[in-house]
Parts: sequence; C-alpha cells; structure tokens
Amino acid sequence: MKKTIKSVLFVLFCLFPAVILSAERFGSLDSLFVRNDSLCFSFHETGGLDESLLKGVMRGTTVIIEYQVQLLDSRPVWSDRLVAEKRMRMKIHYDRWEQRFVLTRHNHDPELMDLESLHKSCSEFSDYALWPQTILEEEKQYIFLLRMVIQPMSMENLAEIRQWLEGEMDELNPKALKQTRSIGKQTGDWLLQLFVNVSGFGDRVIQVKSHPFHRTDDEIHFEDKKPEI
Repeated sequence: MKKTIKSVLFVLFCLFPAVILSAERFGSLDSLFVRNDSLCFSFHETGGLDESLLKGVMRGTTVIIEYQVQLLDSRPVWSDRLVAEKRMRMKIHYDRWEQRFVLTRHNHDPELMDLESLHKSCSEFSDYALWPQTILEEEKQYIFLLRMVIQPMSMENLAEIRQWLEGEMDELNPKALKQTRSIGKQTGDWLLQLFVNVSGFGDRVIQVKSHPFHRTDDEIHFEDKKPEI
C-alpha cells in the first residue's frame, strides 16, 4: 500500500513540476570593468537558495555551490574559444547548536552566518577581480560566461532514495543528504534523476552570458551597451 501511494505521489510530482519548482531563479551580470589592471565583475542572483532548499539545510542537508566563470574568444563563424576559466566553490551546512548557517570557502575558516549574511555571501559578487587586464587583447571581441551550480545532494543517499521510492522506508533521513555530484548521470537511472530534479533535491543551474565586448586601454566596451543577456 505504501509503495502504491508513493508511486502515485511520484507520478503527481512528474505531472506538476511547475507547482513544485515554483521559485523563479534569476541571475544578473551587473557590471564588467577594468580596475587596478584587473578584469573585474559584479553579479547577483535570486531564487537559487530558496526556502525549500534552506529548510533542507536546516534539517541536515549539505549544499555545495560552484561558480564557473569563463572568458571566451568571440568568433562569429567558428565556435567560441575558451581563453581562461576560474571556479569558486563554497559549502553550506547548519549548526544546530549555534542555530546558524555555516559557510566554508577556499582559504577561509568556516563562518557562522544568519540568513541575510548567507544570501549576500553566496549569491553576490561585488567588484571581484578575475584576471590581469592584459588577458584581453585590445579591440578583440570576447564573451563573459558565468554559471552558478547548486548541488544539494550526492551519491551517498542514492540507496536511501531507492528504498524510499520502493516503500521500504517511511521517510527520507535528511542527515544522509550530502554534497558532491549529480546522481542520474552517474547511475543512468533516468527515473531516479527525474524524481531528484522534480523534488527539488537535484542540481540547480543559473547562467548569465554577456554580449560581445572588447577592451580599449582601460575600458570595456559592449557591442549592445548592456552587460548581460
């Protein structure tokens, strides 16, 4: 009986993903400029760390956020060529004793944060220096691509989810929900991956891509006068 009920619920999840994944996720490349001989950018996003995800963190889920930043040589006839790439990773979990979120970043000690500080630290970059401006050849066209990937779970809870779907468990144990890589791609289990995505536990991706731009002296000039699409 339990298995039948869960099967019906699962089908409903699949039929009505718009209801379950109702939170809008949006990213904006606010600016791209040269300062102190470095190419810098500012970015913010909304909706990635939504209420359902943060509730999962408070129940024991560990979340990994990775920012993937790419500088591409814009070539209209050929495929764009990768010039440089930078990745920034951070991890979020919840400290029940302190009743605050814990943010861990590269070369930083873990930091206790309230909800507002967490959103600002994870979802915003302000005047962030990437590479020396000399990486940009003058008058040559480039494209700036930023991808934010939020990963709320890993292979570690694969067996548990299978047991839950098959009716062998009454509830999922949130303490088993930890970080790393996407499940469905590694297992080839499309049904499980569908459940993971629809239920909100799968990877979330926010991407922004600039219009073509070039550098003249210490200034960035966009083809369409706007820093994002």
